[in-house]
Amino acid sequence: MGTRLERLSDFAAILASLSAMVIVALLVSQRFIASEPSAETVSVADVVVENWEEYASAGHRIGATTPAITIIEFGDYQCAYCREWQPHIEAILRKYPDDVAFVYRHFPLESHALAYPAARAAECAGEQGRFWPFHRQLLGNSDWIGNAMTNFAISAGIQDMNAFEECLDDESPVPAIDDDLAAAMEVGAPGTPAILINGVMSFGVVDSLRLEAAVQRVLP
Repeated sequence: MGTRLERLSDFAAILASLSAMVIVALLVSQRFIASEPSAETVSVADVVVENWEEYASAGHRIGATTPAITIIEFGDYQCAYCREWQPHIEAILRKYPDDVAFVYRHFPLESHALAYPAARAAECAGEQGRFWPFHRQLLGNSDWIGNAMTNFAISAGIQDMNAFEECLDDESPVPAIDDDLAAAMEVGAPGTPAILINGVMSFGVVDSLRLEAAVQRVLP
C-alpha cells in the first residue's frame, strides 16, 4: 500500500512539474508574441532625419502654407498599407487645415511591377494640375487593369486625354520619380509607407490616433 501511494505521489509530482513548465512556456510565448512589432506598424521613431525640410521642398504638397507639422510620405501606389494609411492623413488634413502640411513623394518598390507606371500616370495627371484627384483615385482603387488609368483620369477631371495618354505611353524615366527614389534611399526609408513627421520616421500605417498625438505635441 505504501509503495502504491508513493507511486501515485511521484506521478502527481511529475504532472505538477509538467503543468508548471507548460504554463511558463505559454507565458513566455505570449510575452514574445506581444513584443513583436506588427508588419503594419513597425516603428523606427528613433530615426530622426535632421535635414528633413530639404525633403519636404520637393514632391507634391497640400495643406497649410505655414504648418506647425509637416508630414512626408514616401509611398507606393501598389502598396496595400499605403492605401490603408491614406484615410488617416486625409482626416488629419481636414481637422488641421491651418497647422498640417502633407508632402507625397514616390517610392515605387521594385517588387511591385505596377508601382512605377502608376507613379508615371500620377505625374502625367500632375502636368494638367490634377495630381491630387488622380492620387486619390489610385489609392482608392486596387484594380489598374485595362483602361483603368483612363477611367481614373476622367474621374480626376483631366481635360486633355490625348496628352495624358501620350504621357502615359512614354516609357522613358521620369525625373521627378527618380529624384523621389533617390531621396527615399538617402533618408533610409525601409519600405512603404515611410512617413516623416517633422523629421521623425515611422514605417507602416500611422493611424489617426498616433497622428493626432503627434500634432498635439507640437501645437500650443
